[in-house]
Amino acid sequence: MHLGNLSEGLKKLANWCHKTVGPEQLEIWYERIGHIPNEAWKDIIKKIIDRTKPNSPLPSPEEIRSAYSLWLQDHPLKKAIEFERQDCDECDGDGCITAWYEDEDIKGFFLDDEPRQIWYKKYLPCAKCDNWKRQFPVHGALAPKKRWTKDEIVEAGMYLQSPYVYRAPIKEEDIPF
Repeated sequence: MHLGNLSEGLKKLANWCHKTVGPEQLEIWYERIGHIPNEAWKDIIKKIIDRTKPNSPLPSPEEIRSAYSLWLQDHPLKKAIEFERQDCDECDGDGCITAWYEDEDIKGFFLDDEPRQIWYKKYLPCAKCDNWKRQFPVHGALAPKKRWTKDEIVEAGMYLQSPYVYRAPIKEEDIPF
């Protein structure tokens, strides 16, 4: 969380509790609870104000951390999940493979009376490793429904390299051996 957001939230709490928070106290609070994301911090402040009476003591950093743990239980998709990166020859360890495709509904457009194709780029999760978990949501509606290999991408009619890059044909005399 940003120091400004912490300060703003603590001011609200301090006003509610009829207390003051000095700059030294703000620094201590930031050391203790600065890891809490802004979204959670705003929700925690609202809940504390809803559950306490005016003139109550300010909650301790431990109470704020406990409230954050409860917030994470209520919002499991917001939890940061660490995944160790694996070596993968399919996606080069990125977890996703870039694929180019042409939309079937849009056949292209005309530029200078010449038909042009429209290509789209998308990133597909790798099927051979778990590095995709570092790039895509793991749970919920946005989680990938299918994981891909390069062969499956080509079989589906997509390209692994940009179709916009011109590749001149290789002539036999250009081959050095």
